[in-house]
Amino acid sequence: MEFTESIKTAKVDNVVLTKAYHVKTMGTLCLTSHHLLFANRAAPDDEMMLLYMFIEHVDKKFSGTHGVLTIITKDFLSFKLKIPGQEDALNVADSIEKLSSLESAASYYPFFYNRLNFNLKQNGWQLFSMQDEYKKIIQGQSDRWKISDVNAKHEVTGTYPSYVITPAAATEEMIKKSAHFRQGGRFPILCYLHNNKVPLLRSSQPLNGNNNKKSKEDQKLMSLYLTGFTTKGIIIDTRQSASAMSQRGRGGGYETEAHYPQWKRIPQNMDHPYTLSDSLSRLYEACCDSKTSSSWLSKLESSGWLTYVQELLLASLQVARLLHTKGGTPVLVHGEKGIDCTLQVTSLAQILLTPECRTIKGFESLITREWLWGGHPFTERHVKIGVSPAKRKKQTPVFLMFLDCVHQIMHQYPSSFEFTEDFLLLLTNHVYASEFGTFLFNNEWQRGQAKLTDKTVSLWSYINTDEVLDTITNPIYEYNKHSLWPSISPQSLVLWTSFFLRPFKSIGVDSDSNLNSIITESKKENVMLKEKAKALQMEYLKLYAENFNQLD
Repeated sequence: MEFTESIKTAKVDNVVLTKAYHVKTMGTLCLTSHHLLFANRAAPDDEMMLLYMFIEHVDKKFSGTHGVLTIITKDFLSFKLKIPGQEDALNVADSIEKLSSLESAASYYPFFYNRLNFNLKQNGWQLFSMQDEYKKIIQGQSDRWKISDVNAKHEVTGTYPSYVITPAAATEEMIKKSAHFRQGGRFPILCYLHNNKVPLLRSSQPLNGNNNKKSKEDQKLMSLYLTGFTTKGIIIDTRQSASAMSQRGRGGGYETEAHYPQWKRIPQNMDHPYTLSDSLSRLYEACCDSKTSSSWLSKLESSGWLTYVQELLLASLQVARLLHTKGGTPVLVHGEKGIDCTLQVTSLAQILLTPECRTIKGFESLITREWLWGGHPFTERHVKIGVSPAKRKKQTPVFLMFLDCVHQIMHQYPSSFEFTEDFLLLLTNHVYASEFGTFLFNNEWQRGQAKLTDKTVSLWSYINTDEVLDTITNPIYEYNKHSLWPSISPQSLVLWTSFFLRPFKSIGVDSDSNLNSIITESKKENVMLKEKAKALQMEYLKLYAENFNQLD
C-alpha cells in the first residue's frame, strides 16, 4: 500500500495540543506512514508519537478559521488538536481516519519496524513450541491422547493451528467428517487436562439445523473423549438459549440429547460478543461524566459491562468446578463459532485451576495456546473496539473483557499472581497497536502466509527483558498451588479504574521527586500487603469452601 496516497497534508505548523492535566502547547504536527507526530522544540516533554492503529475515533469541529480535532484512543485517552485552516484540519482528519482503519494487517507498523530499542534476551517467537506445549498438556498419556497433524496444511480448518490434541483412537477420517459437521470446521479438541486427568475441550457449534441432522463421526469423536468416565460429560454452551435456537434456523444448532446421550448441555445465557462494543461505548460515556455527573453510578450500571464480567466469571467458575470436584466431569465449551466467549471461558478456567498460568511465562503460554493458536481474530476484532460511533460488524473488545476478568481475580487474590496489573495494561496497549507482530492477523494460518515470525519482532521478546520484567513482577507474589474460587457477587466486582478511569483523573504527582517518594513508601508497605493478602485468601477459602465439594 502507498501510504502517501492517504496523506493529504503531511505537515502543519502552529498547531495547539491540549491534553488533560497538561499545559496547552503549540508545535508542529506531522503525518508519517504509521505515526501521528507532534513536536515542540521549546517543550520536548510535550512531544507525542502515536500509532494510527491506536486511534479509535476522530471528532471534528470548526470555529472561524480553525478546526479542532478531538482524538480518542483505544485505551480511553483523548486529546485535542487546534489546527489553523479548515482545509488542513479536514485533510488531517481524513488522513487519520483512513490510516487508523487499515483492513490488512500486512500494512501494519510491525512489518516496517526494523530496529530494536532494547537488549534482546531471547527470541519470543521461539519461546513456545507447539508440540512441546501440547506434550505438557497431555502429561505423558500417549496411550490416551495424541498430537495430531491432521490440520498440518490447514485444509481441515483455517482457524485451528497445524497441530491439535485429540483422542489417540480418533482416526483422520473421523476428525475430518466431524469438522465438516461443525461451524468453521472447528471440531472438538483438547485444550487442557486437569491434574486429575479430566479433560477440558472446545469447539464450535454443530450444524444440525432444523432438520436435526447428525454426524456419526462427530458423535463417535465426542464419545471417545469420555473413555474411562462413568458420568455424563457436560457441554457448556456460552450462548443464550434463544440465540442457540435461532442458530438452528440458520443451519447451526446444538448437541441434542437424542444424538449425544453421553453428554448433557447447559446453556450459559451469555450475550452475543458483538454486544460488548455497545457496552464499552456506554461505559466510556459514563467515565467521561464520572467527575461531574450525579448519575455516574446509574450510567455505570446501565452500561452492563460489569454484568458481562459477572456472567463470564460465573461460566468460568462452573467449568473449573466441574473439572475439579471429586472424580471430575469432562467439559466441552462452545458458542457459535468458538472463537470468542469460548476462549474467554477456557482461559479463565485454566487460570483458576492452574498456578502455572498465574506466572508471567505461563500467562504468555496461555495466551499463545488459547488465543493465538486458538484462532481468535485479533485483527478483525480490533480495527475499532466500540467507542467510535462508526460501528463495524466484527469489532468487539473480547480480549479486553478477558483481561478485565483476570484483573477481578487478581483483585481478590493479590499474592497468587507473579505479575501485576501493569502487565495487563501493557497487553491492552500492544493488542491494539504495537511495533510487535504477536497480535497481528486472525489465525495461525494467516500468520504463516505472511511469514510473520521472519518479518516482525515478538512482543514476548520485549516483555521478557530484565528491564520490563522488573516493572511487571509482583513484589508480594507467592506460589499458590491451590485453585482459586473468587466471589462473583456484585459487591465483590470492581471497575478496572487503572484502565477505564486512567484518562479522567489526575495521579496527584507534581514532581519526579514526589513520585520517587511514593514508590519508596509503596515498597515499605509490601510486607504489610503480603500479610493482608494471605489473610484475604484464607477468608475467601473459608467463605467458599462449603460451596464446592472439594478444594485442593
